Amino acid sequence: MSADMGLTIDAVHLAMGLEHARAKMAAHNIATANVPGSRATRLDVATPLAQLRNARADAALFAQALEALRASDLQAYHQPFPVDAPVALDGEVAELSAASGRFQALADGVSRQFALMQLAIKGGR
Repeated sequence: MSADMGLTIDAVHLAMGLEHARAKMAAHNIATANVPGSRATRLDVATPLAQLRNARADAALFAQALEALRASDLQAYHQPFPVDAPVALDGEVAELSAASGRFQALADGVSRQFALMQLAIKGGR
């Protein structure tokens, strides 16, 4: 497998992990919406993705940034809602649904890529 393909797989794996974390966070916000003292949180994915975009011109730097992000626990990217802001359940359900859809789209893309690779290996038979 080429280095570019390995980086692509790693990047998709990270994106799927981020979407999974977003879905889990939305589910947690829904589950604890009426629990006194609980605080809703949101996962900031714009910051880590911006870091990767800035490093994409250099493959070695991109690989290093990708590995550092994969090794992190993403806790640094959790953002609590303001204390007095109520959780909008319909918004959380929409976030959960959107994260699920993005995860599924990534999974479908990976599946199709590997199906094409399998066809290439078999010679199109």
